[in-house]
Amino acid sequence: MKFLKILATPFVKLWGWIRDTAWVQPLLIVGCIFGVIFSIPYISKGIQNLSNKEEDSMKFYNNNRLSMSGAYKDSSDAGKFLASYSKTQEAWEAYNKSTDDSKIKEAKTQLDSFTDKYGEKFYFVLAKSSCEACDNISTGLEYLKNHQKDYGVSGIKLHTVVVDQDLSKNDEDDNYKTDSAFKMIYDNNAGAFESFYEAGRNGSYYTSNLSNYDSYVDNLETLLEKVDAVKVPLVVLIDLSKDSNKEYTMKGYDYIATQVFFEITGDTKYDRASQFADCWNYKGDVFGKRVATDK
Repeated sequence: MKFLKILATPFVKLWGWIRDTAWVQPLLIVGCIFGVIFSIPYISKGIQNLSNKEEDSMKFYNNNRLSMSGAYKDSSDAGKFLASYSKTQEAWEAYNKSTDDSKIKEAKTQLDSFTDKYGEKFYFVLAKSSCEACDNISTGLEYLKNHQKDYGVSGIKLHTVVVDQDLSKNDEDDNYKTDSAFKMIYDNNAGAFESFYEAGRNGSYYTSNLSNYDSYVDNLETLLEKVDAVKVPLVVLIDLSKDSNKEYTMKGYDYIATQVFFEITGDTKYDRASQFADCWNYKGDVFGKRVATDK
């Protein structure tokens, strides 16, 4: 206590001098006012930089967006994708396990229809505005997409659903005032989110030794709860790629969703791009390809 008293003594004397010296007080007030005035441009610039970062992030997601417009009539692009995904997952199970040639052929028709429309291999991302984790994911994915050769990947593609997409200007979707479009899509396609959950529990991200193992499981379980609880961002790697013989390279695996996660590590966009490249190529401690169910 004695030490603290000695340390505080100069500041107490300074405050007493300021309090008892009339001409110093107006100078301090004026100084504070000018300090605030001169700080405004820097504060404004900082806010603008944050705003620009969010705008860039949303621009990237919107450029790859499956629109929710038409959700209230069950005709949105986002809803159609999730419905098709569920059918394709069912077809994948038949393609892998059925011994009936006609069922295998029917399943392959659905698989080909899905890949023709959405691609053989791609990232599916749920995102929203004002979300730092979403910004981190977008910067990593965008940099990887623009510098694929540098990371030893090719054909990077993605589809996104922006869960807080503004539908207020769409007359046919005026129900947004009572129920969100994403709620309509989620309720109509709960099976797709159940499949994401099961794929996540079966994937390498789950089985690898993660320090945040419990947190990951908690995030996965939000996919089975009410729509307001769904963890965003959500990233799903969907892989129906084919080899040179036109055979599916992931045949023998239970799910067409091969990786499911909610965050990406890395302090910079370059680090995050590297993580996404490892995910795409099934490399590294976290994203290494798991053992197929049928060998």
